[in-house]
Amino acid sequence: MEDNPYLMVDIPTEELAVKIAQRSVGLKAIYEVFSEGKNYEENCEALKVFRDTNPERWSYISHADRTFKFTVEAYGRHYSRQESIDRIEKYRFIEWKGKVNLKQPELDIWILEECGANAPHDSPPKRVFFARLVAMSRRDLVETYSLKKRAYLGTTSMESEISFFTANQALARPGSLVIDPFVGTGSLVLTAAHFGARVIGADIDMCVLTGVTKAGKPKGKNLYNNFEQYGLTDRLVSLIRWDHSTRNCFRQKPMFDAIVCDPPYGVRAGAKKVGKKPKTLARKAAHDNQPHILEPPPNSDWHKHVTQTVAYSVPDVLSDLLDFAARNLVVGGRLVYWLPTLNEQYKPSDVPQHPCLRLVANSKQPVSLRFSRHLITMQKEVEYDPNVHGNLPRIEYSFEEGVGHANFAMKYLKDPRRHDKRHNPDFVKSKQSVEGVEDDKEGAADDQPDVADAADFPNKRQKQTN
Repeated sequence: MEDNPYLMVDIPTEELAVKIAQRSVGLKAIYEVFSEGKNYEENCEALKVFRDTNPERWSYISHADRTFKFTVEAYGRHYSRQESIDRIEKYRFIEWKGKVNLKQPELDIWILEECGANAPHDSPPKRVFFARLVAMSRRDLVETYSLKKRAYLGTTSMESEISFFTANQALARPGSLVIDPFVGTGSLVLTAAHFGARVIGADIDMCVLTGVTKAGKPKGKNLYNNFEQYGLTDRLVSLIRWDHSTRNCFRQKPMFDAIVCDPPYGVRAGAKKVGKKPKTLARKAAHDNQPHILEPPPNSDWHKHVTQTVAYSVPDVLSDLLDFAARNLVVGGRLVYWLPTLNEQYKPSDVPQHPCLRLVANSKQPVSLRFSRHLITMQKEVEYDPNVHGNLPRIEYSFEEGVGHANFAMKYLKDPRRHDKRHNPDFVKSKQSVEGVEDDKEGAADDQPDVADAADFPNKRQKQTN
């Protein structure tokens, strides 16, 4: 299949084929095949058989009032104009009654050759197709929504083609309500909005949502500008700062048609949740009888409180994500998310499960020889029952070293400091902890500088502590 660019499928109607093409960015086009053969002689004979056995369909091709044009395309090579004409001449036996129209033909005939990658130019094709173009795909959307043209970007912005794959798996459509609980700069909700969905973006990092630096300086652009750029502001319901580890943001009832996300796994951006850092807890314990944050001076614009955040482990992220989907998706709604894995450790059983959700698809995208990421699509099949599903165990197996996504940031960066210690606080790093790490490094993920607690304050962010 890797060397074969053509996939033969049965589509009931032409109308359905056009709808598929209008949403697809992975296809080039959809064709109606009239004949195929291992070479041109065999293909011409097969076309004659089609002509004799399908008179009604053939009359559509040879109708005198229908304009037409020919296109020759070969997978694996390029033909000159004369070489293309020589191939068209092989079908001179067809009595074309219509007129040629190269710009807007009513009948767009394609001669397709499958030659194979890097095949010699003079080698014969493996297969030849005589087909009619039904519809071109929307590959143009990949360029239209390219990150190179995007008004507002971040370090984790998802490329446009992958974002459209995600939106299609989520069945984003007019009238549907889609949320991304880790929205970042909004690539996934932007493509869902393109297909007509109403979207909500949520993130714990207010800097990302509002477009300010950690020091509170405006960047000049924000997530809203991306929707303005593509004329989709009417489909953006809201941007929310929230803590995904809690369940108090939305009413506990089914309301979303899809949840799409690329959860943070700690490589370029670590997951965070609201909580006090160990140093803060220690300081508070030492000064229990004194105020933790002093009152601001009169007439100042200081904020009284800065929300602290702590590391949010991957197993907790996945547990909360599946629980959120089970509670808040409508029956038939979809959860679509990306899961990175170590190739040598990955097993299909690694994918987290929930009794309310059914795994629909698990699509692999190779990233390197060592790593891949999987587009996981789950569909809600069972209504959430708090008495049955309210106290399910956490996804603890994600801590196990044999699981492909366990401690993914540590494996990817070869950095023992990224080991997830929530389940094993006595973890001791050594030179053998991660293959390729030479030095024993002190510290842990929980002690890394906070990337989100500066987010709330686009103006001055000042505080005083003892």
